[in-house]
Amino acid sequence: PLNKVANTAKLLAQLLNRGALPVTVLKVVRWHDLDQRALFFWQVCFCELLNASTDVMTRTMLPLGSDGPAELRDGVLLFIKRDLERLVRRTRKDLFPALSHLLRILSPSSGGM
Repeated sequence: PLNKVANTAKLLAQLLNRGALPVTVLKVVRWHDLDQRALFFWQVCFCELLNASTDVMTRTMLPLGSDGPAELRDGVLLFIKRDLERLVRRTRKDLFPALSHLLRILSPSSGGM
């Protein structure tokens, strides 16, 4: 059921935000090839990540900045641009400032911030 998927996604976000898992564990995700269930999972997970304080979200995601693994950063950016940004604009406008901040962190030209 989708509620189990959502709860697992929220758990992963909490583990990432608390530093119990490094964000680099996401390198195994095939961002370009997400089925509907995986897409839902990652949308819930990233909405939860974006819902954290700016400091927490920055600390969690900064390892993917300009000095981080380019392939992972590019995959996350693909997911954000293709799937997450539209969701945030339509249904979670409250998360748009956090999403904009995350995009600045991940932008290769920004030096991570």
